[in-house]
Amino acid sequence: MKKNILVFTLTALALLCLAVACNLDAADGIYSEVAASTESTDVVTRSFVGTYADKYYFLSDEGLFRLGDGKIVANTEGKIIRSAYLDASGNIVLLTQDASTLTAGLTYRAVSGTGYADPVVIDGTYRGLLTNGIAWDDAKIYKVSGSTATEKVAGVSVVYALESDGYAFFSVKETATDDYRFYVLDENGDTVFQLLGDSTPYVGFQPVGTSGVYMLISYDASHNTFKGYRMTSGGGIEDEAWFTLNSTNQYAYSTQIPSFCYTKDAKDYIVLKCSSYFDRYNITDDEIESIDKGFATNLRTAEITNIKHISGLIFVAGTKSSMLYEIDMENNSSRQL
Repeated sequence: MKKNILVFTLTALALLCLAVACNLDAADGIYSEVAASTESTDVVTRSFVGTYADKYYFLSDEGLFRLGDGKIVANTEGKIIRSAYLDASGNIVLLTQDASTLTAGLTYRAVSGTGYADPVVIDGTYRGLLTNGIAWDDAKIYKVSGSTATEKVAGVSVVYALESDGYAFFSVKETATDDYRFYVLDENGDTVFQLLGDSTPYVGFQPVGTSGVYMLISYDASHNTFKGYRMTSGGGIEDEAWFTLNSTNQYAYSTQIPSFCYTKDAKDYIVLKCSSYFDRYNITDDEIESIDKGFATNLRTAEITNIKHISGLIFVAGTKSSMLYEIDMENNSSRQL
């Protein structure tokens, strides 16, 4: 596999990239990593959590909301929701940080009528929770189901995690050897594959259809560009870049670059949100273009937190300031929900 894809000549930049990648929270993107030493009292992002029974769930600066029904779980002065997982039955798991101790735990709330039952505490102290229900602490990675967290990967310290379309990419350090390893996990928390890793702070991750191909985005500091790399279970991460983004991404070190993949008219595409445009990579024809019209008109300047596939060519994006947007690639349009 590719070793040391990018050499960061400035130590400060390398440290900055790694530190931020390790401390993303629900205010900054697709997953929550609880701060170790400083308290954050506000969750300002509107991050899309998922759908159940045709209802849209999202996090705001006040707590967990259900679109059309208002707030269903509120932040309090002592407890701040950092991220949430909505399962297929409409039950929710919340990663909540204690404002006084800065520790975080998981709570499970089962559907009860039109609301939710009292929370059940899941044993343990946790550092992060993805919207697909994968959580981690200082030494293990878990899949949360109901009020139980089941161990999936042990003997690792998570450096950072990226998530897209139910899959997750983890950069970890092995406790026994201090070596880096990369894991790709499916929505059940099972390992799709793993490989020897390195210290590269990837800022984008996207499964490409059902072909066993995955995209990773890395920052090339020497050329001030963002490059996409092709990763497979058999071949690892390719040495040569798959493509280079046309547009800049001013949010690259504060959030995962949001992306989605779709097929239309017998062509496969990866779409990535950059600072003022969307870049669309045509995999079939090996071409990339910047887009600010059509579906991008309402979203090109929005700071998108995450994008989830709903069905067909329909996707939903969470944004920091403009609620939720539906993206319809069949009709090349978008609308606020």
